[in-house]
Amino acid sequence: MGNKSLKKNAFYNIIRSMLSFIFPLITYPYITTILIPDDLGKVTFSISVVSYFMLLAVFGMGTYAIKECAPLSGNKKAINERASEFFTFNMITAAISFVLLLLAMLFVKKFHSYTLLLLIQSLQIIFSVISVEWVNVVYEDYKYTTIRFLIIDIINLLILFLFVKKSSDYYIYAFITINTYICMSVTNMLYCRRYVDLKVKKDLDFMGHVRKALPFFINDLSVAIYIGADTTMIGFLTGDKNDYCNGIYSVAVKIYTVVKNVFVAIFSVTVYRLTACIAKKNYDEYYKVLNGVTSYFILLAFPAVTGMIVYADYICMIFGNGKYLEAAPSLRLLAIALLFAVFGGIATRCINVPLGYEVVNTKVTLIVAIENVLLNIPFIIIFAERGAAFTTALAEFTVLFLCALKLKKEHVKLPGLINLKHIRDAIIGCVWICATYVIVGRIEAFYLVRMIIGIAMSVVGYAFVLFAMRNDIFIDIVESKLHLRSK
Repeated sequence: MGNKSLKKNAFYNIIRSMLSFIFPLITYPYITTILIPDDLGKVTFSISVVSYFMLLAVFGMGTYAIKECAPLSGNKKAINERASEFFTFNMITAAISFVLLLLAMLFVKKFHSYTLLLLIQSLQIIFSVISVEWVNVVYEDYKYTTIRFLIIDIINLLILFLFVKKSSDYYIYAFITINTYICMSVTNMLYCRRYVDLKVKKDLDFMGHVRKALPFFINDLSVAIYIGADTTMIGFLTGDKNDYCNGIYSVAVKIYTVVKNVFVAIFSVTVYRLTACIAKKNYDEYYKVLNGVTSYFILLAFPAVTGMIVYADYICMIFGNGKYLEAAPSLRLLAIALLFAVFGGIATRCINVPLGYEVVNTKVTLIVAIENVLLNIPFIIIFAERGAAFTTALAEFTVLFLCALKLKKEHVKLPGLINLKHIRDAIIGCVWICATYVIVGRIEAFYLVRMIIGIAMSVVGYAFVLFAMRNDIFIDIVESKLHLRSK
């Protein structure tokens, strides 16, 4: 623990996120071909509803457990003791969450027509108890999680092609959406026995854990509201077109989420390492890792956002064929949201959490959640799913702005965090990406062929720009891959 290569950990997590990118490229075009927007919208709405109860079941454990275990790095006995407490705590929170969901299904009239879908999705709550994904993060075991993810997704892919044949099979599709989580939870529970021996603690200080985990839970809930409330509110505010609008919006959100997960993968690797650096007062290493992550994100986020904006029509055609082309405007708005989300993530996860500013995250996300819900009402009523995408972009910007404002007020100095040279190089590369869109638009070919050509030209051209500008991050990567770095 702690001695494992950060680059290897990031590599495995990025591979996992790339798999999360590749599999939807295969499955989502198939799903959108089989399911009409209304049926896909029903599944999306049920997922959004249960997601709030899932948050209650987990109760911020992902970040809370990592934060609590970071100072115990290397003390396996102490971590094992804490793990049993966290496991018992989540048993209680999951039981409370499941009961509340059943009551909501009983008393909320809107949910009555989604009963079976909600019950299918509720299986996540039950299996959240045995997930203990945070154990893999504490022991920095990303290789196993990547291999497991690959195997389970291949199985799900086969199930999808074998059993989802017509639009009425959306119930089967709803189960497939949670099957990955169920399989990962079961296998992880068995695998993690090599690290921890989980037991039910009879003398658990439940309220003590509630107080400590509450800021993380409120933060996760607030994030879910300002990101996920869109789907729920579309379901309530768009009248008879609610399922159709949710179906269209789900395609844009899926693409946005897939790209965002690549960046979340790096966050997941670095948060524990950064927190451990602060706990051990190793500030030089903290700044080194933080500055490196920020530089990578500058060089990755700008081209990703630019590509999503200019190629939105092509992307929606690939993901959703002609039935979902209306998702392109929402995708462009969500691409802008992605840029703010990436750098907002650096502020909230890589700076605030390691430095102990969890309360700042809680306050900021709570403010943004309220802002998003209030703005969603008029924007969704007037602009439907496009209004929801706009408020998401505004919410992500607000998170970044408020965190930056707070850090400035607290006089937190982060030397070398923003490298203007990297921003300049990224912007020049993005100009080339825009140029490729104009070029491929003149090619007489099927949209998929044009998209592939455009991506290839964008990647090669962007790499050439970074090389020509002698970008130190890019040169370092090339030299390390070619084994030319001086020893």
